[in-house]
Amino acid sequence: MQNNLNSILVHELNDFGTKKYKFSKCNNIKCVVCPYANLNHFITFNDFIIPCQNNSSCDAKDVIYIIRCCFCKYLYIGQSQSIKSRIKTHMKGSILNNKDYSSCICVVEHFNSSSHKAPINLEFFVFRSNIINKWSRLNLETQLINLAFKLNVKLINVL
Repeated sequence: MQNNLNSILVHELNDFGTKKYKFSKCNNIKCVVCPYANLNHFITFNDFIIPCQNNSSCDAKDVIYIIRCCFCKYLYIGQSQSIKSRIKTHMKGSILNNKDYSSCICVVEHFNSSSHKAPINLEFFVFRSNIINKWSRLNLETQLINLAFKLNVKLINVL
């Protein structure tokens, strides 16, 4: 029996040679960023697959990132010049100390709510890195937020 479009798209997707990019943890046991990294090559927006656009690590620069709350499945979409400094700011400065050292008070409030156990419930995903132009990063961040809205994804960004 010959393959039909359904069997090709659903069951044999790997035959198209799609490159699977992902985040790679560093070997530093003192790294405060890598333990929270999502190592998958994709993240889902309500069953819509969003693939990682390039390989990255905790040293990635000029990034679009997504923070996911593993407890309630809310997402936060953001951009930064450095994933390491941004996640450190979210984790050490903001969430663990319940202080707003960043412009993301919504992340602090979400992960410090009574039902959450920060940092256990937090994971992040680097969607894309090496977007040197800040306006390009902001544009792509906005596009991802709009896609999330259209897919009825629960976002921390709008709390």
